[in-house]
Amino acid sequence: MRIVLVETTSTAYRANPLGQMDRVLEPLGIASIGATVAASGHEVTLIHQLTETNEEVLGQILDARPVLVGLSCMTYAYPDTLELAEAIKAVAPSILIVLGGYHVPGMETAPTCFDFVINGEGEASVLRLTEFVDGDGALSGIPGLRFVRGTRHSNPIVRMDVTALQQPIRLDRSPYRSLSIGENMPDTRIACLIAGRGCPYRCDFCCT
Repeated sequence: MRIVLVETTSTAYRANPLGQMDRVLEPLGIASIGATVAASGHEVTLIHQLTETNEEVLGQILDARPVLVGLSCMTYAYPDTLELAEAIKAVAPSILIVLGGYHVPGMETAPTCFDFVINGEGEASVLRLTEFVDGDGALSGIPGLRFVRGTRHSNPIVRMDVTALQQPIRLDRSPYRSLSIGENMPDTRIACLIAGRGCPYRCDFCCT
């Protein structure tokens, strides 16, 4: 199965990626999920939308001819992500779209342009989702499933053991840098890693 995974951003972010936090980080979420599906024999393409417009990302998606597109977004990027999903459906309605990422836990409803909305850790859900798309599984077996074409579901989340994860797919490292560390090193490049997941606390302001 051809799968495209996209970490989306907002129009304001794309105008100045270093403007808010003085650093651009690797998209470890889609990189780790992509490694999981690739290890199971699927063909995966990763897109990190740093400066590309939605129209440019749409072109990359269509060129890949995927069965499934996964969109991951933060809340600030949700309006642009919704716009991208609607654009995909307008030109290629047969492409299945799944939404994940930090925005999902706060969603009380979901537009029907998202075929699936999944809460929690994507590595636990993605293979069950591909099995369902292939006709070999049930919706009830997809961990964290929250919406199917706007209809609410309440499948429980499955927690991942980080030691069992595949090594993430690494994209070209040149865009990932920090201005907030090594101010005297203009070519400071950074890499990200997963040391652990989750937290024992229950802060009401935290998306995780």
